[in-house]
Amino acid sequence: MYENFKQLSDKYEEGYRCIHKDMTKGCTYTLRNFDKGKIYTISSNDRMEIGEMEHFLDNLEEVKRKTGYDCICTGYETDD
Repeated sequence: MYENFKQLSDKYEEGYRCIHKDMTKGCTYTLRNFDKGKIYTISSNDRMEIGEMEHFLDNLEEVKRKTGYDCICTGYETDD
C-alpha cells in the first residue's frame, strides 16, 4: 500500500475530510478536521498513488450521494 494513500485513509478515520485538491505539481490534498479545527496536507507525485487516492475519495462521494451521509465512522458519533 502506498504511504500517502495510507495517511489519507487514516486521516479520514480520524475525522479529517478533503477540503481542497491542487493538481499543479503532482497532487496535494488539504484535509480538515472540523471538530478539532486542524488542517493536514498530503502530497504525492506518484501517478498510481494519486489514482488510488482519487478512487478512494470518489467511492466515498458515491456512497455519500446514495445514502446522504458520510460512510466512514470516526468514532466520535454517539447514539444519544
